[in-house]
Formats: sequence, C-alpha cells, structure tokens
Amino acid sequence: MLAENHYVALNIMRGLADFGLRAPADVRIIGFDGIAEGAYATPSLSTIAIDFDQLARFTLDAPIRRIDETHHADGTDRRPASRAIVDHRLIARESTGLTPC
Repeated sequence: MLAENHYVALNIMRGLADFGLRAPADVRIIGFDGIAEGAYATPSLSTIAIDFDQLARFTLDAPIRRIDETHHADGTDRRPASRAIVDHRLIARESTGLTPC
C-alpha cells in the first residue's frame, strides 16, 4: 500500500494493528515524503524520499519564470502547465519487508 505521506502511512499502520494486522506480514506499507520520523516507527516505515530543496526551488522559480516570459497581446498566457521531475529515492525499511538500503 502506498500512502501519500508518512502521516497517512503511520495512521494506516496503527489502524491495521487495531485489527490485528501487521506490516509487512499482512500488508506492506510505504510512505511518500521521506521525513525522518518514519525510521522510528515500529516497524520502521519504508519511504520514497523526495529532494525537498529541489522541489522548493522549482516551486519558487516556476511562477517567476511565467511572470518574466512574454504573454500574448491580449494579456493571456496560453502555454500548457509546466512539469518537473524531482529527484527521489527509495529508502527500504521494515514496513515493506525489503532489504534496508
């Protein structure tokens, strides 16, 4: 099960435990954000860690680029939304039963 962030993943693990289910024996769980708190959960939470510095730079630079670039004569901007691929890595821990990195 992939949770959108560690807060959700940790709550899922707690809810499963309330019903007698365990990660990774019954359900494999992975979070998405890479915050350090996941390493201290029981079982420790596997995660997809994203590069928050790179994400912040893109988030701040994108609207500035849009403002600085030329717009159409009528003042509208007809360009499609921009996309970015942010660096990320898998940190395998106990919640997925994967070999730790």
